[in-house]
Amino acid sequence: MELKDLIKMEVPTATVVFRDDIAFTLRYVSRAKIQTIARQSQVMQYDPKTRARTPQLDQPKFLRAFLELCVTGWKGVTPRSAATLAPLDLSKVPADKLDEELTFSLDNLAALVAESSELVGFFQYASTDIRTFNPAKEEEEKN
Repeated sequence: MELKDLIKMEVPTATVVFRDDIAFTLRYVSRAKIQTIARQSQVMQYDPKTRARTPQLDQPKFLRAFLELCVTGWKGVTPRSAATLAPLDLSKVPADKLDEELTFSLDNLAALVAESSELVGFFQYASTDIRTFNPAKEEEEKN
């Protein structure tokens, strides 16, 4: 039996609690997928030291591609809860809308992540740790 024959073709997803009432639905991201989006996010730039064009990682492009691949939804992200992750001007939000869940979109996610370094680390860790997507196995190991 070959191990490659046992690898799931369907990418597992899981809803992971970030903190308090905020949770994100994440998709498992393999090392191979990360390498693929890193290659696709490279741009050629001139290096004056070598006088040649060299590939450089376009960080914003890589982050957006990673987020698109990794995060598929959220729960509990309201203007009030988002303000604990990023500097938001809540005076622009009517009082009755402070606890209304924000619509999940890649643009909303990217705006939040741009202001919150702890979210980037959370997504990188949780989406690449297979234990996040095999909770039954983790429970068996504890017992």
